[in-house]
Amino acid sequence: MDIQTLRKQTEAEHHAAEGAVPLMKDGLDMAGYVRCLRKLYPVVASWEEQAPLRSPDWLRELLVARNRK
Repeated sequence: MDIQTLRKQTEAEHHAAEGAVPLMKDGLDMAGYVRCLRKLYPVVASWEEQAPLRSPDWLRELLVARNRK
């Protein structure tokens, strides 16, 4: 499986997750933005730590390259 196939197969989940996060909503103030990022950080940090360890070989290099740490 390549990255384009993965993106296509998970597109609905990505849209659902983006809709649940108010980062792009009109009227979002700085305090709301910071609250949202603080809630998201543990999820993203955990995923970035665990994903390369549990992913298939073909995807591991991409995940390591995209890590934000």
